[in-house]
Amino acid sequence: MKTARSAWNTVSRANPGIFPPKNPFEKMGLQSNSRETPHATFAELAAFRAKAIEMGYSSLATGVLIGWELLQREAHIFIRFVAEHYRPPSRPNHVYVINYKTSTGSWEPLFNAKGKPLYPQLMTELDAIKELRPTGGLMLRRDGSSQPWFGKGRCSPRFSAFRRRSSLRRVFVLN
Repeated sequence: MKTARSAWNTVSRANPGIFPPKNPFEKMGLQSNSRETPHATFAELAAFRAKAIEMGYSSLATGVLIGWELLQREAHIFIRFVAEHYRPPSRPNHVYVINYKTSTGSWEPLFNAKGKPLYPQLMTELDAIKELRPTGGLMLRRDGSSQPWFGKGRCSPRFSAFRRRSSLRRVFVLN
């Protein structure tokens, strides 16, 4: 029921006017626990990435590295992050990072004051992806192709986001 309550709140905010304003799961007497959320270690990240690459999901491996390094949420990585956000001609040493909650963004540097890359592994992977698809569209895909997630004859963005979450769980469980 906690999941249903959270899902209702998330979907109703994303689609105002479609859902009734009152959440039927809101006042069910559900108790929250105060347990701290366990955080992943870099070793766990490396193991996840290795398994994703082994299974042919190299874009997913790059996506989790973006989440780790740039503190981005899944929705930003796989839905809102486009080629122009990474080293565009007007800002070749920056990446555009969006705060997903406020939809505000800022250009963050990719190099320190001495010119050394701040995220060398991530930059190598994003440079390779950008070479495949230099402008427009979404950069990252589960299957590693450069085709956009959705478009003519494909499913809606909302359904694609659901499918991406399911794939993420499958890779995590198999790891």
